[in-house]
Amino acid sequence: MIKISIVIPVYNVQDFVERCIRSVAEQNLSSHLYEIIIINDGTQDNSLEIAQRVAKQFNNIHIYSQQNSGLGASRNKGINLAKGEYIWFVDSDDFIKKDCFKEIFDILTDEKPDVLAFDFNCTDEEGKIIKWIDFKLQFDNKKTLTGPEFYELNYNNSYIWLYLFKKDLFTNNNVYFKNRINMQDSEILPRIMLYVKNILFYDKVLYYYVNRKDSFINTNDPQVRKKYYNSILKVNFYLNRFRDTLSKNNLMFKAISKKQKHINKILFLQYIHTNFSENDLKEIIKNLRKARLYPFKSFNEPNFRKKIIYIFGRILLNIHPVYGRKIYLKLKTISPK
Repeated sequence: MIKISIVIPVYNVQDFVERCIRSVAEQNLSSHLYEIIIINDGTQDNSLEIAQRVAKQFNNIHIYSQQNSGLGASRNKGINLAKGEYIWFVDSDDFIKKDCFKEIFDILTDEKPDVLAFDFNCTDEEGKIIKWIDFKLQFDNKKTLTGPEFYELNYNNSYIWLYLFKKDLFTNNNVYFKNRINMQDSEILPRIMLYVKNILFYDKVLYYYVNRKDSFINTNDPQVRKKYYNSILKVNFYLNRFRDTLSKNNLMFKAISKKQKHINKILFLQYIHTNFSENDLKEIIKNLRKARLYPFKSFNEPNFRKKIIYIFGRILLNIHPVYGRKIYLKLKTISPK
C-alpha cells in the first residue's frame, strides 16, 4: 500500500528540478511505499526532459503533462491522481532532507495524525543555509492540536509544504486550491484546517526552501508586484467569503479575522514600499476601496518605533493615497534611525 504521495508541479525550473526530484526519490524507504507525482504544467524550458531522464532511474516516479494552468490546477491534479494515504506538496525548486522518509513513515504509521507538521530551513540557490524569515510553528506546549487551534496560533505561517496531509481531507470535503492566484497557500490552509481533528508537530527540519534571486517574491518588477498585490486582495476576498460561512463563536472565524489583520498590514507595507507608478497606485486604491480595505486600517505592530511610523504613514495615506505616500517616503528618508 502506498503511504505517501509527493506532488511536484513543474514549470520552468530546469536549474533546480533534478535536485528536487532526486531528494525525494533517493530516500531510505522502499519505493512501493511512496510515489512521486510530477505535474508538467506546460513547461517551456528543459525541465520536462530532465524530469523524464531522472524518472527512468526510479519505478515510483509518474509524470503527467497538461497545458499551462497554474500552480493551483497542478496541485489539484496531483490530489486527484494520488494513491497515497498522505500527500506532501513539494515545490520543484526546493528539496527535502536526505533519508527522512523512514522516520516520517514510522510517525504516520504509529501516530496516525490527520496532519504532520515540521520545520524547515532556507537556502540559497546552491543549497547553502541562509537567514530568511524567523519563525517556529507554535503548539502551545501540546503534542497535538485541532486544525482550528493550530491555525489560530500559526495563521501567519501558511506554507503548504510544511505539512503532510491525509488525502481524504481534500477529497472528502471538496477542498481544492484556487487557480491563478498567488498566496494560494494562505487561502486554502484555513479551509483544510477546519476539518483537521489532530495535527502533530515533528520538531525537525525536513524541508529546504530555496530563496531564488528571480523568484516571484524577490522581483522588483512593478508589474509583477502589482499582480502579487491583486492576488493578496483576492485571498482576502476568499477568506471573507469563507469566514462568513462560520459562526462568530467558531475558533476558525476568530483565527481568520487575525489573518486578515495581518493581510491589511501586508497591503499597507506593499503599497508604501513598492515602486508603483502613479497610475498603478490609483488603480490599486480603486481596488482597495472596492474591497473595503481603504482607508487603511490599523494593525498590530510590536515594535514601538515602527508602530508610530506606521500610524503616521496611515494618516498621510488616508488623507491622500498618492501625495501622502510621497510625503511619507520623503520624511522617512530623513528621519533618524
